[in-house]
Amino acid sequence: MPVGMSDENRDHLLVGFGSAVDNTLHQNYWQKRYDIDYISWHQPAGNERMQNVLERVLTEELAGKKPEDIKVLVPLCGKSKDNYRMYRRGFTVVGVDWTRKPVEDFFSENSIETDPNSASPYVRSKDGRVIIGVGDWFTFGNSSESENQLPFDKYDIIWDRGCFDSINVNLREKYAAKIVSLLSPGGVYILDSKVFDTKGYKGPPLPLSEADIQKYYGADLSVETRERGQWVHHCGHDVTSHWKGRDITDMEQFVYVLKHKKD
Repeated sequence: MPVGMSDENRDHLLVGFGSAVDNTLHQNYWQKRYDIDYISWHQPAGNERMQNVLERVLTEELAGKKPEDIKVLVPLCGKSKDNYRMYRRGFTVVGVDWTRKPVEDFFSENSIETDPNSASPYVRSKDGRVIIGVGDWFTFGNSSESENQLPFDKYDIIWDRGCFDSINVNLREKYAAKIVSLLSPGGVYILDSKVFDTKGYKGPPLPLSEADIQKYYGADLSVETRERGQWVHHCGHDVTSHWKGRDITDMEQFVYVLKHKKD
């Protein structure tokens, strides 16, 4: 990718690769984003508001649980620094991403040695505490019908930063059902969302309101806002600068904690 290529030029290269609103996003869209080095969602230090929420969760919902007993699931994980920060805490982190490049980048950039005997579709750390699958998220699961079996049936933390708000809208119900089935009793689903006027932008990401979250999760999970504030910096860029080509100038960030209602 030529140095200094603008987001507008990168957007032009994505014409024909689909949108979330039109339900036409596929694996090739995400592969193309990596091919042209257009990973504007990546936060080099991780998501600070979500990390703040995690601190509270560890002293409340997961208080008394040893780090080595905590299992985390990160859908569409990319090469997220949050994965590394949770790994450093002693948790076991399981991720899934569409493409192999961010998975390889994650291990190399964080100097985590991989297990040469890792069995496809997974890449595992040598100590077994980071396991990342490559492929369609919807083929991974905990049922006997799943094409790709996840390493664990249930997870204490499901970490959703930029997944639920980036998939095709017609997949949201299916996605939510999967999340509910994978969340352990007493576990927490930490969900990041943005609210903004799309000005015709078709995503990803798409705005995700509390009403949207209640629509898909409210029957099974309680929904609580833990943090909110203006989305000032988008992955190292000023929000108004990053989105100015789309005429989007104001974004509000929310971080929710969802739990089984019976808990």
